[in-house]
Amino acid sequence: MRCPLESNNHPVTEYIRYAVTTDDVITVSTTALAADGTVLTNNEYRWLNGKGASFAIRQ
Repeated sequence: MRCPLESNNHPVTEYIRYAVTTDDVITVSTTALAADGTVLTNNEYRWLNGKGASFAIRQ
């Protein structure tokens, strides 16, 4: 698996969080941090599901 890098070749740490609530709303948040802890990106996605959710890891 490749480690993501900033443009100056410093490593980036990526976090993915998810929550599925009882009203069938799925929230997925992604955050990327630089080696010094600076937040590079922070995104949140929400959608109404109704049929459950499944997640797959691809490398």
